[in-house]
Amino acid sequence: MLTETQPQQLLVESRNWINHLVTYVEGINGLKTQFYKWASGKTHRDELIQIEHFSQPIPHTTDQPA
Repeated sequence: MLTETQPQQLLVESRNWINHLVTYVEGINGLKTQFYKWASGKTHRDELIQIEHFSQPIPHTTDQPA
């Protein structure tokens, strides 16, 4: 049986995980941008399309109800 504070603790932990994952995705997108700058003119269009296909950004919301 859950106590009153357990759902709140789970909510806080879930939000922490979401924030961590958002930070991770932002880091990956930053690295992707750096790669694009480095690879400019060095790769074929088809290879760039494949990279883009596997690195789609994950939408996130920071305005979640408490």
